[in-house]
Amino acid sequence: MKTYMILVLSFVFSVLAPATLQAGNLKGNDQLVKEITDLVKKEYPRFIASDPQEVTVHFQINAKNEIVVFDTTGKDADTCDKVKEVLNFQKVKFKDAKPLKPYTVQIKFSR
Repeated sequence: MKTYMILVLSFVFSVLAPATLQAGNLKGNDQLVKEITDLVKKEYPRFIASDPQEVTVHFQINAKNEIVVFDTTGKDADTCDKVKEVLNFQKVKFKDAKPLKPYTVQIKFSR
């Protein structure tokens, strides 16, 4: 079981690493993608459905460095809702955040 979880998490990291963000500084965005990946990783085994799926998260970072999720889209509404619940109002250490600037991240899940 432990090997299975390591395999699943390594796959998640390989999929999430190239996730796209709509912003200018690619190096800084990598830090943000990693932080979001870490937040989702904590809850990943609890809510992933059996079918591979993709969730697109639209959000901003407020003045308190919290993620404010506007919308999540994907095939499974339950997974979208749970991703939104996990990420909404989580603090990030991302220093290059521009308040009120919209960001988009695509997260792919697979068993």
